[in-house]
Amino acid sequence: TPLVTGTIDGNNHSLTLNFSGTTAIDGANVTDLGSLTTGGGGLTQLTGNLTTSGGQTYNDAVSLTGATVLTAAAGAGTVTFGNTLNGAQTLGVTGNAVFNDIVGAGTALTSITVSGTTGINTTGITTTGNQGYTGMVTLGADTVLSGNTPTFTAGVTGAGKDLTLTFTGATAIDGATFTGIDQLISNGGGTTTLTGNLTTSGGQTYNDAVSLTGATVLTAAAGAGTVTFGNTLNGAQTLGVTGNAVFGGIV
Repeated sequence: TPLVTGTIDGNNHSLTLNFSGTTAIDGANVTDLGSLTTGGGGLTQLTGNLTTSGGQTYNDAVSLTGATVLTAAAGAGTVTFGNTLNGAQTLGVTGNAVFNDIVGAGTALTSITVSGTTGINTTGITTTGNQGYTGMVTLGADTVLSGNTPTFTAGVTGAGKDLTLTFTGATAIDGATFTGIDQLISNGGGTTTLTGNLTTSGGQTYNDAVSLTGATVLTAAAGAGTVTFGNTLNGAQTLGVTGNAVFGGIV
């Protein structure tokens, strides 16, 4: 376990912290780092605003102890979480983010925002509040995203993986920006809005109430899959289903 009572000025050099105990990092006390890496098999605690001119890689399990904003290379670098991430706090990443292990399984984060691209190579990200992804989200694993309301500004590319959206608020899906997904499921008890042409290599299941916000064409498994509506379906728009359809609620 390290004990630093003052500040660390990196002079734009890289810092690697390999401790088997708890490493506490307060962004207010760590400045001018080139890159930051943690390892050693312990626990890393994060809080505050931490900026590096290069990337940030957290190979330890991470716990947020306060509101945290991580900025890598003025928005062009990558913040990588190689282990679990927990803590009932807000996390903002300015730049690109990669999540290689489960987020919020022990203690859900309050919210997550990423201004750059996001790589999700884990089975789940859970927040009690919102999740906002400005850049493209790329799935590297079958993934469940859970929280209140998601925002996908650029969209999601599935790389043949399943995506489950379990949100209690409003989930907006635009077929023009959701691509390459195998199975798509929305089921958090909130509402799902649909527009555009959405094609999946597997089925599509909408257990939330669905509202069409624009002309919508849903294609499942090149016409061989099933698009299932498990709840109500509304909206003064056209709906086309290429493949099989099941309507489980009033339309």
